[in-house]
Amino acid sequence: IRFIAPRAPATTATTANDLFGRTSPRHRRHSDSHRLLGTLVPPSTTSTVPFSLISKGDTWGNLMVLVGNAALALWMVRHTTVGKLVGPPITAMGLTFVMATAGLLPSGGSLAASQLQQVCLCWATPLVLLGADFRGARQRCGPLVWSFLLAAGATLASSAVGWWLVGDWLTAALSGSHGALYAEDGLKIAAGIMARNVGGGLNYMAVCSSLGASPMAIAAGLCADNIFGLMYFPTTSAIAAGRPDPEEEEEESTTIAQSTTLVVDKEQDGATVAVSTSTPSVLQTTAVTSTNVTSAITDTAVETKVAQETEMANNNDDDNNNDDDKKDSISIESVTNVLCTATTLVWLGKVFGGTRGALPLCTLLTVLLVNNKFTPSRWVRSIQPTSQVLGTVALYLFFSTLGSQGVAVAESVRASMIPLGIFLTILYAVHGTWLWLLHKLFPHQPCMNPQRLLMASSAAIGGPATAVALAQAQKWPSLEVPGLMVGNLGDAVGTFLGIAFFAVFSTGAG
Repeated sequence: IRFIAPRAPATTATTANDLFGRTSPRHRRHSDSHRLLGTLVPPSTTSTVPFSLISKGDTWGNLMVLVGNAALALWMVRHTTVGKLVGPPITAMGLTFVMATAGLLPSGGSLAASQLQQVCLCWATPLVLLGADFRGARQRCGPLVWSFLLAAGATLASSAVGWWLVGDWLTAALSGSHGALYAEDGLKIAAGIMARNVGGGLNYMAVCSSLGASPMAIAAGLCADNIFGLMYFPTTSAIAAGRPDPEEEEEESTTIAQSTTLVVDKEQDGATVAVSTSTPSVLQTTAVTSTNVTSAITDTAVETKVAQETEMANNNDDDNNNDDDKKDSISIESVTNVLCTATTLVWLGKVFGGTRGALPLCTLLTVLLVNNKFTPSRWVRSIQPTSQVLGTVALYLFFSTLGSQGVAVAESVRASMIPLGIFLTILYAVHGTWLWLLHKLFPHQPCMNPQRLLMASSAAIGGPATAVALAQAQKWPSLEVPGLMVGNLGDAVGTFLGIAFFAVFSTGAG
């Protein structure tokens, strides 16, 4: 059964306005000059709030509030229940929305908000990826790589099912009030949500921006996805509760199998011969010999354990020293070098990728830069801490600008919440069912281990930080670093999968 809603009539060419509400070609060219990637919408000329304390033309006043909202969102996430519940993106966006609706900021956005949005999105794309570590991912992640690929495939398949069922309804809800300019907003947001649930919020924004989705539709999709994320993550934690670390579980199973003693009773001169699989070359025929061997093995095991504990302590000290070095490596030089590298990558993406290919090409160039044998490993490691900090700041500032449309965002959310909710319900249900079936069909494969599948699902839907948090909460130390790496892998490929998803279904619809 497909949920079909009538499409809104397309606005004719004679009445369609450009992004500034004007129709002349000269004005359209002028509007394009204000957009770095040609995809983000400048402020509307109409406002539902007739007066605002900070005017549209007050550049520094608008920037002050937007940057302040990003900082306040971070404080709320750390110190308030509401902030911890909804997370930084929705908190920052909600603060700006409230201020724009109440009249502190100009409703409909401002040129300052639009420019900050463009710069932060463009910078966040390479910065987040420059802060990721992709080297040796296959060797360091082991079976979790295959688990993640299965989880990403589950997201792709579930998104296709969801679009087939509610695509028409979603398109009518998101595109009906915007005319022909945003006629495919429904598919663009669906592609962005699919990319978001393979990688992270960065991929959602990159896909929506590259495809030219409206800010109202982008905000509506982000709100709906975060609401469902609030239900998904506690569910994942509940399923994972009480399960041991997979490597410890596998080592314990191997130890039990190797130490199993096969006792063969043979009546040979009234003696019992015990054959041990762990020491096949030794036939223990007397209790004295058995005791001596056991004592020797015990002494060796104790010495080995002491040596291992000493080595682990030394390694922990080295790791702590390395962490301190990484923290101390954030300096004026590293900041300027990282910003120079990120800006160069954005510029190359714009020059060779054009309007729609700028961010995807920038993503590809960044991954190639940090993951090839010609780039010095020492340089890559030196810029990672700085890139992580600057990338996170850019994302927070970007999310803060999303609420600047004010009441228009609320109208878009209200109109599309039901179809978006059904789409996301299908996505999560099919995703989880797919992974559960794979575990039931192939229970003995390492990549089908339930702990690894849960980590892979968390890395795909929540991103690397969520995956690490799950591993730490459940005391799965062997999955912390692999979870972080496969989450970064999702960031690297999510944008391309989202754009491919749009291309396939847009062609099919045509």
